[in-house]
Amino acid sequence: MQSTVELCEQHLGPNAVETARALTNLARAAVQRGETETAEPALRRALAVQQQCLTADNPDTGLTLWHLAEALRGLSRLGDAERLARRALEVWEGHFGADHEWTAWALISLSKIKLARGDATEADELAGRAAQILTLVYGPEHAEVGSTLKLQMSALMTSGKPRAAEPPRAN
Repeated sequence: MQSTVELCEQHLGPNAVETARALTNLARAAVQRGETETAEPALRRALAVQQQCLTADNPDTGLTLWHLAEALRGLSRLGDAERLARRALEVWEGHFGADHEWTAWALISLSKIKLARGDATEADELAGRAAQILTLVYGPEHAEVGSTLKLQMSALMTSGKPRAAEPPRAN
């Protein structure tokens, strides 16, 4: 049985956007199985195809950047992960705006990276901004808001400035 990637390559070509999407999905499945190291080559290949076929600010490219950043964070390659997460943030913020949920996901990734790198102050700021966005998108009682506030609290505790991480009020 052929994989989706092989079928896309065979029928659409190795440099088709759909092939890149299939590679990204394959990599996501590898990460979910705990095979993060095997995900990186597929994500890099998908990113190369997207950069060739799509505009630099395409949200699909941002998604692959984000997945690659998350994979590298999982491999403790924090410098590369931060660079890619910042680029994903630029793409999504530019395309969707500052208050979009995908912007929040990039901020959460950056917060986790900054916390792992020992910059708890910036991690707190990033998580706080993400919590604001998610509160607007989902409402203050949503599980993702709580998870993001927990991340912010971890940053606050690490920074030695334990104050309550509270969800912002939705306007």
